[in-house]
Amino acid sequence: MSLGKKNHILAIGINKYEHQELLYNPVDDCRKIIRILCDRYQFDRSNVEEIYNEDATRGNILMALERYRKLTGNDNLLIIYSGHGSYDKDGDAGYWIPVDAKEFRHEYISGDDLKTELKAYSAHHVALMVDSCFSGALTRSVIKRQQHMIGDPAAVRLNRRKSRWAMTSGRVELVYDGNAGKNSPFANSIISELKHNDKSMLLFSELGVKVTNLTARNANQTPSCNFLREVHDDDGQFSFVLKEYVLKEEPEKQDNVGTQKSVTTGIDKSNQEEQKTESNAQPKPKPESAIENIAQLKKALRKMFVSNNIKEAYELLVEKLDEDSSHMTTVYLRLAGLNGLEDEIAKGIATNVQQRKAQIRHALDYIINNLEEEDMGNG
Repeated sequence: MSLGKKNHILAIGINKYEHQELLYNPVDDCRKIIRILCDRYQFDRSNVEEIYNEDATRGNILMALERYRKLTGNDNLLIIYSGHGSYDKDGDAGYWIPVDAKEFRHEYISGDDLKTELKAYSAHHVALMVDSCFSGALTRSVIKRQQHMIGDPAAVRLNRRKSRWAMTSGRVELVYDGNAGKNSPFANSIISELKHNDKSMLLFSELGVKVTNLTARNANQTPSCNFLREVHDDDGQFSFVLKEYVLKEEPEKQDNVGTQKSVTTGIDKSNQEEQKTESNAQPKPKPESAIENIAQLKKALRKMFVSNNIKEAYELLVEKLDEDSSHMTTVYLRLAGLNGLEDEIAKGIATNVQQRKAQIRHALDYIINNLEEEDMGNG
């Protein structure tokens, strides 16, 4: 989630309410999520603000949210809320309940209050983790998009674009706080998945899929994870980046045919020496020619298509197409679907394999036939 940007956390947890039923785990849930993020990922405790129990009044929460308007495009912000929530069925609106609130909605923090701050934020990525009843009202109006695991190149591209996302512990429903001294099912799933993740860059949506599946196995609730509407989301995504992960700018390479673009890739420090050794032992062959226009790209893609090198073709599209190409969303989704299918096959749990492969091939064929010069930014 870093990649040159400073990561901030605002955590709000309330166990001891003045006028509401007491909860067991919100404060500890927040603290454990913060601990795993600061221990394994590119977060620093100096950029963490925590508001717990008696300090989590409506005024204090709103003032804290407003302070983060000062962040710039060089910052990311993760907001964690764990506490009571409420839902107004007639108004179709969800609320956070501050520590001192009684029973009136004007004492709560509404989804509109949150969106007012989100609209005013200049931070690059803003993401919310909300563990409260009826929290899914935040993402309810969003059309669900299927999410899959994707590789680092696509994750880096998505990370470059501005985003506004939320992960919630349930839909518009009651959710479970968990037993005393334990974590809530939602928080436990987040902590477990962040602890066991071995991807250098874990997209917010990828974590959301894992947390949804794990939570649904252990509680009668269904988490939600999606982008937020009307708050200046630019189709990017927040990523959780392991501490040892760095970006490497490859120098421009030149051969007797032409000059190739420099490519930004992710390198895990722990694997650098191993990759270097493999590269020296078995150098990759240089491409037959530089791909500088759509005709050359189509020719290379068609050759891969005929040879059934479908994954290589999608990876070439990720490398060569302009970020604003109308085909990029399809490319990301189909590549993600292919990676997910390969993972399922390896685990022996894949179904409808031939049909899914055919759909991925058909999508590639369509893309190849409809590429235009502007898709490479040359138009």
